[in-house]
Amino acid sequence: MMRRLCVAVALLGPGCQVLLPEPGSNALALASAGNELSVAASTAANPQESVSDLAQAAGCLERGDEAGACHFLAKHIADHPNHVSLRAQYAELLMQLKRLPEARDEFERFAAVAQERGEKMLPLLVHAHSRLVELAEGREDDYQIHLQRGLGLYWLARRSTAESQNGELPAEGLYFKAAADLIRAHNLEPEQARPCWYLHLIWRDLARQQQAQRWLRDTRELAADSYLTPGEQRRLHLACQTLDDRR
Repeated sequence: MMRRLCVAVALLGPGCQVLLPEPGSNALALASAGNELSVAASTAANPQESVSDLAQAAGCLERGDEAGACHFLAKHIADHPNHVSLRAQYAELLMQLKRLPEARDEFERFAAVAQERGEKMLPLLVHAHSRLVELAEGREDDYQIHLQRGLGLYWLARRSTAESQNGELPAEGLYFKAAADLIRAHNLEPEQARPCWYLHLIWRDLARQQQAQRWLRDTRELAADSYLTPGEQRRLHLACQTLDDRR
C-alpha cells in the first residue's frame, strides 16, 4: 500500500520527484543497484562479457564510482540492447551524475521497449515516466510534463487493474486523472499523436466506445507526421484495421 501511495503522490502532486520510493539514501539505492548488476552478471549467457562489463559496473558502484559504473553499463547495453531493466538502471545513474539529456534519452528508450514487455515491467515503466516528468519540469517543458504525467498515470492504472486490489487507488480514478493531463498535452501541441493515442486507450479501457473511436480517428490523422514508438505504431495499425472492419 505504501509503495502504491508513493507512486500516486509523486505523479499527482506538484513538483513530483520519484515514483518508486528510494531506499532512504542514494548510497543505499546504488548498493541495491550493485546487487542487481552482480546477479545479472552471474546469470549472463557469456560469463566473460559479464566480467568485463556487468561485474565491473557492480564493483564500481560498491566503490562509489558512479561514473565508472556508467561507463561499463553503457558498454554492456550497447552490446545487449534487449537487457531492458539494465537500461533503466543506466538512466538512473545518468540522473545521479546530472547528465540529464542522456538520462532523458535512456528513459525514453527504456519506456518504448518496456511497454511491449507485459505486466512485469509496469513498476519500472511508471517510474521511468515519473523521471521524465521530473526532467521536463527542469526544462519548463509544459507539454512534456503533462504528456509524461498522463502516460505514467495510464500505466499506473493498468498496473492497478492487473493487480486487482479493490479499494486501493481505484483504476478508474487514475484513468480520469491520466486523461486530464493528456488533454492538456493535446491542447498544448494538437499536432502530436501520442496524447490522442493514449486517450483512445483510456476510453477503450473504460468501455467508452464513442470517445475511444473519436481519439483513434484523431491519432490516425496525426500519426504520419508525428512521433509514436514502434509498439504504438503497431497497435495503432491493428486498432485502425478493427475500426475499418466495423464500418
